Amino acid sequence: MAYPAQLLALLGDPTRRGVIQALAGREVGAGELAEQLGTTPAALTRHLRLLRQADVVSVALDPDDNRRHVYRVRPEPFRELRDWADDIDAYWTAQLASFAEYAQAATSGGRRSRQ
Repeated sequence: MAYPAQLLALLGDPTRRGVIQALAGREVGAGELAEQLGTTPAALTRHLRLLRQADVVSVALDPDDNRRHVYRVRPEPFRELRDWADDIDAYWTAQLASFAEYAQAATSGGRRSRQ
């Protein structure tokens, strides 16, 4: 997956955002997710498939019940998204600091009276 563009596109859907929020820090079965999100299992299956294909979530069989699939969020895509956002933040912070320095210099020492 090409992060962060595809991840942001995936999270543009409210159901997929709900899946990520519901899975935060825990494993949840597909049936429980559908019930919690108020959607049908068939509709949720499509969303989960997209999230799996993008490596945003992983799925495993429940060790206590091999008929039940449990999902969990993979943290790596979100780390990549955070790193990208941090890079953008650092760039603009530096640009704004440079502009503030320039503006300060222009208003304090840059004005010379003409004689």
